Amino acid sequence: MPSLILMRHAKSDWSDGTADIDRPLNKRGKSSAKRVGQHLAKTANQPERILCSPARRTRESLARLLPHFNALREILFIPSLYESMGSDYLAIIRAYGADADRLMVIGHNSAVHETALTLAAGNPGPEFPSLATAFPTAATAIFATDSYWSEVAPDNMTLESYVLPRDLDFEDP
Repeated sequence: MPSLILMRHAKSDWSDGTADIDRPLNKRGKSSAKRVGQHLAKTANQPERILCSPARRTRESLARLLPHFNALREILFIPSLYESMGSDYLAIIRAYGADADRLMVIGHNSAVHETALTLAAGNPGPEFPSLATAFPTAATAIFATDSYWSEVAPDNMTLESYVLPRDLDFEDP
C-alpha cells in the first residue's frame, strides 16, 4: 500500500538575520531531524522518492534524514514547495509522486499543516486531534492510500501516524 510521509522542516536558526530561504537548522533542529530519520527507518517508512523544498533548512533536514534511508531512489528539489500554499502541495504530490510506493515531502508551514489537515479529513484516525492542533517543526504525518499519486485526495488517504521528535525515543551520539 503506498504511503505519503509529510514532514515540516526541523527547527531553524533565526539569530543572524539571514534571508528566510537561507536560514540554517539550529542545534535542536539537527537533533530532531536525525530522530525522525531513525524513527522512519525503525518503522519501515523509508521513502523511495523525496520531494524537498530548496530552502536551506529543508535541505539540512533532508541531510540529517538520509543516513537512515536505504530504499531511496530519487530526490527532487521543487521550488514551488517553498513558494506554495497548502492546496498547491496536493498538485505537487500529484505531479511528482510518479510510481513511488513511499513518497516523502519536506516542506514548510502553513502549507504542510494545511495539506495534512486536508488529507486527513476523509479518514482522520485516532491521531487527528493532535495533528489538528499544530504541526511543529520536524513533525511528521504518514498517510496510506490505495490510489496512484496522480489521484491523491482526502477520500483516498488515511492518517496512519503523526509523530513529534520530542516523543521519539532515540539517543543523540
